[in-house]
Amino acid sequence: MQPFSMLYYGKQHTASRLIYCCLLLIWLLINPQIISSTDAATWYVNNKTGSDNNNGISENTAVATISRAITIAGRSDTLELANTGIPYRETMLFRNLGGRPDRPFVVEGNGAVLSGLKAIDVSKWETVKEGLFVFPLDKTPYGNPFLVSRGKRIPQAKSLDLLQTGEHYWDRSGNKIYFLCDIGKKPADYQLEATLRISGLTLTSSSYIVCRNLSAEFFSNDGFNIHGDCRGVRLENVIARHNGDDGISIHESGGLIVQNAHVHDNFFGIQDVNASRSVYNGVLAERNQIGVSLVGGYHSLVDAEKSSTP
Repeated sequence: MQPFSMLYYGKQHTASRLIYCCLLLIWLLINPQIISSTDAATWYVNNKTGSDNNNGISENTAVATISRAITIAGRSDTLELANTGIPYRETMLFRNLGGRPDRPFVVEGNGAVLSGLKAIDVSKWETVKEGLFVFPLDKTPYGNPFLVSRGKRIPQAKSLDLLQTGEHYWDRSGNKIYFLCDIGKKPADYQLEATLRISGLTLTSSSYIVCRNLSAEFFSNDGFNIHGDCRGVRLENVIARHNGDDGISIHESGGLIVQNAHVHDNFFGIQDVNASRSVYNGVLAERNQIGVSLVGGYHSLVDAEKSSTP
C-alpha cells in the first residue's frame, strides 16, 4: 500500500492533467484553425480566357464561370474574379456555403460586374400590328423585369392600352413582352436585352462571407439578395444599379455589414425587412424610386447620402 502522501500527490497530478486537457480542448474549440492542417484555397475565374474544364487553381488555369467556381469551392475559400471588362452574365448563388468567424469565405470582385441581362432572340418577335410586336416567354422572372436597349432601360407602360411609341409592356400573367417601335423600325434595330435573371449575389443560409469590389446590375429582383439565417455577411465597396426591385436587401434573421456602397437607379436602393440586422457605413443612394426602407429588426445607417427620387 502506498503512503498517504504519495496517494495525495497522485490525485493532485491526475487532477492537474485533467484540468490541462480541458483547458487545451477549450482553446482548440475557440481557435479551430489550429485543428485544420489544410489552408483555404483560392479559385480563379476569368470569363474571357478561362474554361470550366480547367482546375481553377491559378490565373492561367482559371474557370470561366462563377457557378463552376462555387461548385468546386469549399468552406472559407476565396473566389478571385478577373475584371475583364466583360460582365459576368450569371447569378452568384451561395446555398449553405460560407466560412468561419475567424476565416470567412471571400469573394474578391476586383471591380467586375454581375449582369442579369439576356439577349432577346429577334427571330421570336411576332407582329401584332404595324409597329407593335410581342415576344412570348416560357415564364416571367420574379421581381420587376424590364427591357434594355444598348445599356439603357426602355420606358415601361402600366398597361397595354397605355403603351406609347418607344415603350414596352411586360404582361406577367400572359408571359409576354409587348414593344411599340418607333416609326419605320423593328425590334432588331434596338439590340434588345431583358432582365431575365432574378438576383445577383444571392445568399441562402450561408454565413461568414465577405464580398468586395463587385457591381450587380440589371437583375429583375435584387442586386444583392440575402435570405435565411445568414450571419457575419459583409459587403465592401459594392455597387447595385438598375435592378428591378432592391439594390441591397436582407431578410429573415440575417446579419449584414456594408462598408461603402453606391446604390442607384433601382426601385429600392436598400430594403431590409423581418428580423434582420444591418449596419451601413458610407452609402450613396440616388435616383431610386425609394432610397432606403428599413422595416423590423435592427438597422443602422451612418455617413449616408440620399439624392432626390427620379
